Amino acid sequence: MVGMTSALGRALGYMGFGVSKAIASRNEVEARQDGTRPAPKPAQTHSRVASQKQIYFIKSLAKGAGFDEAALHDYIAVTLNSDAVTLEVLSPDQATQVIDAMKKLPSSKGD
Repeated sequence: MVGMTSALGRALGYMGFGVSKAIASRNEVEARQDGTRPAPKPAQTHSRVASQKQIYFIKSLAKGAGFDEAALHDYIAVTLNSDAVTLEVLSPDQATQVIDAMKKLPSSKGD
């Protein structure tokens, strides 16, 4: 019964009934019951690999420069000064470095 009452209260609160500022989270309620302040939320962690958008952009730039897969791998290795880094394991910062370097390459499309 308590669960239904709480759920109904939250639903009404989300609709604006009986709420003056905001609805307390579970952590906030538990912290107040203990007499302590709520713990800050941990920072949202970002993935340690490049985004799909970055990878797609690198592949697109490579295609525009006339690189095949092996040439792209070699270019990444030279740009980052590491043979251990492949397209699939680039960090977001490494992907940005590769993208910035590839933007400076001439296009094979004859632009």
